[in-house]
Amino acid sequence: MSHLSALISACVPRVTTLNQAYFNDAIAMCDPETIDTPLKPVHDMTNLTRNVLVMPFDAVRASYARAVRAGLIQRSMLASARFERHLNAVEDLALGPLARHY
Repeated sequence: MSHLSALISACVPRVTTLNQAYFNDAIAMCDPETIDTPLKPVHDMTNLTRNVLVMPFDAVRASYARAVRAGLIQRSMLASARFERHLNAVEDLALGPLARHY
């Protein structure tokens, strides 16, 4: 029995190290920052386009927040949630697949 436990204890760290290295490689392949393929420029351009297209919606959100802080709009969690839900619907409708999905 002692030979078996020695064999297991010798093999388990190697298996764990192998699995950890495998998962680290898999995570690195999925990380957009480490993508080194011909599609990386397309990925970068898509992100840039999406960031530019959502700017007006972010500006509306910021304006709503400033109006609430200034007291022009009643401070209400329900009203804020309703506003955000409607704005998300308009963003989805306007941008289609480029819209952010929360």
